[in-house]
Amino acid sequence: MQENWNKSRDIKIVCSTEEAINLLRLQQARKSRSLYVSSLPTQVKSIETADLANENIQQCNYQHVYEFLGQEFNNLIYDATFSFDANSFCAVCGTLVGGGTLYLVITKELLNHTNSPSSTVAVKQNSALLTRLVSFNNLNYHQTNHTDDNLSLEIQNELKQSFSILNSSLSINSGDLFKEQKSIVEKIKRCALGHSRRPVVIQANRGRGKSAALGIAVAELIFEGFESVVITCSKQNQSSIIFKHIRLRLTALLESTQRVENLLLDSVKFLALDQVQSQANKGCLLIVEEAGTVPVQILKTFCKNFNRITLATTIDGYEGNGQGFAIRFMEFLSARFPQMKLCNLNRPIRWVEHDQLEKLINQSFILDSRINLDTSAKTLMVLSKPNLSDVTYQYIPKETLNTDDYLLREIYGLLVSAHYQTRPSDLERILSSPETRLFIASYQNSVIATALVNIEGKLLPEQIDAIAQNKLRLKGDLLPQSLIAYKGDSTAGIHSYWRVMRVTVNPRFQRNGIGLKLLAHIESEAKNNHIDILGASFALAPNVVKFWYRAGFNAIRIALTKDSSSGYHAGDFLRLINHSNKGAQTTVLNATEYFNDAFKYSTGNSFKKVPVSTMIIIFELQIGIHQPRVSKDVLDRFLTEAKQLVLRNRSYEMVEWSLFNLCFSYLADTKYTAEKLSVNEKEILFAKLIQQKDWLTIIDEFEFVGIKQSRESTRLAIAKLLAL
Repeated sequence: MQENWNKSRDIKIVCSTEEAINLLRLQQARKSRSLYVSSLPTQVKSIETADLANENIQQCNYQHVYEFLGQEFNNLIYDATFSFDANSFCAVCGTLVGGGTLYLVITKELLNHTNSPSSTVAVKQNSALLTRLVSFNNLNYHQTNHTDDNLSLEIQNELKQSFSILNSSLSINSGDLFKEQKSIVEKIKRCALGHSRRPVVIQANRGRGKSAALGIAVAELIFEGFESVVITCSKQNQSSIIFKHIRLRLTALLESTQRVENLLLDSVKFLALDQVQSQANKGCLLIVEEAGTVPVQILKTFCKNFNRITLATTIDGYEGNGQGFAIRFMEFLSARFPQMKLCNLNRPIRWVEHDQLEKLINQSFILDSRINLDTSAKTLMVLSKPNLSDVTYQYIPKETLNTDDYLLREIYGLLVSAHYQTRPSDLERILSSPETRLFIASYQNSVIATALVNIEGKLLPEQIDAIAQNKLRLKGDLLPQSLIAYKGDSTAGIHSYWRVMRVTVNPRFQRNGIGLKLLAHIESEAKNNHIDILGASFALAPNVVKFWYRAGFNAIRIALTKDSSSGYHAGDFLRLINHSNKGAQTTVLNATEYFNDAFKYSTGNSFKKVPVSTMIIIFELQIGIHQPRVSKDVLDRFLTEAKQLVLRNRSYEMVEWSLFNLCFSYLADTKYTAEKLSVNEKEILFAKLIQQKDWLTIIDEFEFVGIKQSRESTRLAIAKLLAL
């Protein structure tokens, strides 16, 4: 790694797989490490047919590139002649070291198209991001078609001279190169060995040595006798680089492979996120790799269960949304742990600073795009409440997005700042997918809100039958498939839907009704396009659930497991907009009634693990979910039973059926409960009486000191609610 820090990486365009194989033969003769990446197994197989597969030349499909992220290659050949996957491309480029070359294989049609924008030749890949990449490469770096054997010496010398100037301009020396990493290693060790509750947060772009620093720190800790380190992340292969550097550093310290493995076995282990959530270890050091991809709710649980924690995240890149992590989580962390340490790794150690390939990738895929909440453009517009009459709402066609880079960066910056795991594939969908539409709200010539919509429905009869029989799962078409598969409504597939995938409002403009007005504009456009149903599927965070109810939507499904990206259960919400379509009206009505009828039972069963704050919002705002109060005679009997609990004449378990029915009736009256109960008391009653959680769960969830306090607090809340 050290010998590559002062070298830039190159990119060359080739126009055939055969040319790529010839390049591999050349690199094989030089004994340099190369990786060939392709979308098709047949293309990868051709490497073996050409007798090129060996320890220095490896190959993989797009979906397997993540297995190579801990490795380093001198040459990378990415074959995009049949398709292009932006996520895998951005990921695998991080394995290319300084001085290395990326050979991008594309079709001649695409090359001609990007060289001549007015060309009407169809681009085979149909990838707007690949087109951007090649176009920016041609524009910024004067690359040419390197399959041309007559590449002029003048151009070759010009390229060599530009690299020479770039490298000679560096004023640092390799002895200073690892100062940032060394400083972070010491901070991690102090986090483990010093005062507790002083977490370390590491932020860096790719190629900065973040994972190496984590591995070195862990190795030195367990070498010095620290006995318990847990490493976790969203995907286990993200931790491979850490373990690689643990082994390297321990081997240097111990000079014995067997002792290294013994130490690792005794002191370091990888645990999946859900395993870490379910345990607490105050003396252990928890390392969360790529924390930007871990839901905030899960990170908060980690901070509760572990006193010594180090969180590392990539700021810009394929791993997910580091900015979302910064905006959503750092405020909580700094408030709870005022002595936390925030560290940034700025200087790359795998390639030269200002590396041309990194710059090209950032520019093409907008990986460095974000909104700056402190010094954002148009400072005037954040100093006072906006004049809502001056906010404009509009649909932005793909042609505009593909030609207006400033507008695209504004829009994508908002998405990156507001959502988890906004990745290059999301940008590809915005620019390329015919089913995706984008809407914005603008104020004083700046984008302040965005919404992504997916066009769904109008399925073929054979598709509907296959979905109903659980034999087919279509990509997209989430709402009609949900209604067919989960509600048994075979007619749902024939209707037309617009599913709102994301609504994002700049935090400076939130709570002004802009998101609701943007949805109203989308509804108007949907009606103009003869759409039957508006819908949304989203993570059920309490504030988001309230937003969709305010917009006039109703729940028709709650997922039984948590969403891996957000840490919340997901939910499907619908709103009928074409009232003249009686079939669509019946679909929405039946789905809503089915959900409402099942709610009372499911709350204490399937929905028991859904956060109580979310369930209360649904319980209060879902139209038609409340059953009428019981008769006076039955009510009096239930109240008599409840009074025996309040007077301590009976236990909770002896009267729980009466309490369940009373609370389901009383808690529905939000005005009444607001006068009688605090928010905490209301949540305790809902969690215990309606969700029917056991006492140990209640103790943990509401932080009671024991079962006696939890029972007494519940009894007092019942007395207040029922005025007994």
